Amino acid sequence: MVMVQLPHALMCDDVPGEPSEGLRATLREEYGVEAAIGSFGEKGTFVRLSCAVYTTMSDVERLRDAVLEITAQQTQ
Repeated sequence: MVMVQLPHALMCDDVPGEPSEGLRATLREEYGVEAAIGSFGEKGTFVRLSCAVYTTMSDVERLRDAVLEITAQQTQ
């Protein structure tokens, strides 16, 4: 398990450990990605990556692509 900082340009107000309709919900509902997301104010927004035997590289790539697409949409 590891925490990975997301791009600074990504707007997120998800509170760590609390369900919300923010980035975590968008990833789940629009991209089929379940990920623990948390914004730590000035320190940035992080995703907790937890890999198991059934996690594939394509799962990680799908998360990457979703984050990059959302970031691009927000900065247009």
